[in-house]
Amino acid sequence: MNRSILSALAVSLVSTGALAADVAAPSRSVVAKRVAVVLQCPAGARQITTPEEAYCSKGSGAGNETLNGPFVEMHANGVKAAEGNYVEGNRDGHWVYYDESGKKRGEIDFKGDHFHGRRVVFAADGKLQVEEQWVMGKRQGASKSYDADGKVTITQFKDDLAVAQ
Repeated sequence: MNRSILSALAVSLVSTGALAADVAAPSRSVVAKRVAVVLQCPAGARQITTPEEAYCSKGSGAGNETLNGPFVEMHANGVKAAEGNYVEGNRDGHWVYYDESGKKRGEIDFKGDHFHGRRVVFAADGKLQVEEQWVMGKRQGASKSYDADGKVTITQFKDDLAVAQ
């Protein structure tokens, strides 16, 4: 990775213990970890934190809010699910996605809320599954798909249309 998403987001995660969730199935209760997330919000934005996510928002409230700055989403078990950045309400820059055990499952770059740059997807075992390039929401060039044995299938794209395999 060319840049550290953690330094880009300046996120520090601090576990603060476990909390029994209010929601319970008839025969079992759900336990979720409470995790404190501290973001470095840009000037004019403030941090909003819920059990599921933390993000920076600007605006006067009452439905007049715009996501602007770092964003972190958590799985119910307290493990990070996604991290990235918003600019004026649009995903922008490098985003990373994780499964419930904390394993990285994908990375994608965004520009103006469109896939824009390299996108990779990892299988549950951590092996590369998909690698492709995007330009303003359209696949461009070679898209590589890897099977469980590592065999690669390459499909060429132009403006999100397959042109050769």
